[in-house]
Amino acid sequence: MYCLSSYNSVFTVKALEIQMFFSEYYFWPLRMFYLSCVIQSRKYTFR
Repeated sequence: MYCLSSYNSVFTVKALEIQMFFSEYYFWPLRMFYLSCVIQSRKYTFR
């Protein structure tokens, strides 16, 4: 499972805005998934 950082760049900003609007308890797994996505993308990008 990998993420397309170039495609999700705008989507993540909208997701963060929605995350601020709704409850953080519901979006906590989404936040952790996004963080893991960023870590994986950086790991594969900067070899």
